[in-house]
Amino acid sequence: MFYSLVNKVIRFNLKKYMEELMHSSHEPFVAQRAVMSALLQQAKNTEFGKAYGFDTIHDFNTFSKRIPLATYGDLKGSIERMRSVSYTHLTLPTNREV
Repeated sequence: MFYSLVNKVIRFNLKKYMEELMHSSHEPFVAQRAVMSALLQQAKNTEFGKAYGFDTIHDFNTFSKRIPLATYGDLKGSIERMRSVSYTHLTLPTNREV
């Protein structure tokens, strides 16, 4: 009985995942835009998000023009500062301690 219920739950979740995956494979640009929008929305109030105006970026062209390519050396100061206060992410608002 227990395994039957677990099996149904797993099958339901797997079916939902497969439907999303199939939709994404047919509409890759729509899926990528949705992921980008979700990440920008999540990070808009971070230091990095505020500095580059994540709240006003709504397409890839704006993103690519506004966000510069950066090396570790370019971000090292910010990374070290974040490490000193135990933040785990520079661009996402987790603020979890390491």
